[in-house]
Amino acid sequence: MIATRRLIRELREKARMRIDRDLEALILERLGTEPYPHTYTEQDLFEQIRKLVMCYGRTQEEALPEEVAKWYTKREGPKGGEAQQPQR
Repeated sequence: MIATRRLIRELREKARMRIDRDLEALILERLGTEPYPHTYTEQDLFEQIRKLVMCYGRTQEEALPEEVAKWYTKREGPKGGEAQQPQR
């Protein structure tokens, strides 16, 4: 099994993943062919795409202006469910 435009479209719709055109191109480049002599399972593809989406999202946040990034962190709270440490 390989990553296709159809698979990416399904992930956008069903898994609600935010995948833009640049990320789609990266996914197709990396996962669009089988790693001979091995094959990808559906779970392999989903997990690798999930990791790419997470890393891509992090780099996009870092590219945001500092003021906007502060606003997002205030609105969304700490990432990964971590408790905020009190400031001293």
